Amino acid sequence: YTYEEAPKSLHLNVLLTAYDEADDDISFVGIDKNYITEINGVKAGKYGGWDGWMFQINGVDSAVGINDALVRDGDAIVFYYGDPFGVGMQFPQLDADAAADGKLVFYSEDTAYDPVTWEPTVSKNPVAGMDVTLTGSWKTIEAKTDDEGVIVVDPAEVVTDTYTVTISRFASNGCPDVLRFGEGEVTVDLTGTACKFCGKTHGDDFGGKLAAFFHNIFYFFAHLFGAMK
Repeated sequence: YTYEEAPKSLHLNVLLTAYDEADDDISFVGIDKNYITEINGVKAGKYGGWDGWMFQINGVDSAVGINDALVRDGDAIVFYYGDPFGVGMQFPQLDADAAADGKLVFYSEDTAYDPVTWEPTVSKNPVAGMDVTLTGSWKTIEAKTDDEGVIVVDPAEVVTDTYTVTISRFASNGCPDVLRFGEGEVTVDLTGTACKFCGKTHGDDFGGKLAAFFHNIFYFFAHLFGAMK
């Protein structure tokens, strides 16, 4: 949406109205009520609790409704469906410092407030029991985080590549209770010994070396012809 004289900031409901009118692929219900009750046909209260549409501005949950929330050029606005005051909600982050060893750690930084002083305390917690999918050019890896929020990928099962990370987890009533990464938002480089052509690790015997040799040739031509398209 373009203004003839762009303001330094505007209220979120104004921006959502402009998007709703300009983009046929997205629709909002509730803009005029200061609370979004439906996006693209998904209505609040679907799971019978306090679940519904929430929003963040630059990674922070808004304390006001869309009529009062101010946004500026460059702000990242995310709407998500969840029930943070019922089943709970985590906002995962990825620690890939040990990715060279196949270890990925998922955690969230959660804020709790003192019931008397309302002073915030931030704690770092593992995101356990979450489904993780790593999608590369040649192979897809699926895993579930352990109690420490960790998955460990065997190098023998990994093709050296850059992988896109997608995540999901749901409460017992079906409500999502983690905020998914945006499409293509999070990637990780993994190093492995698996063949790019077949996805398996070849042995050091004659048969394994022969298979690796021919698979490297097949991979070379497949990559060459793919690049020429």
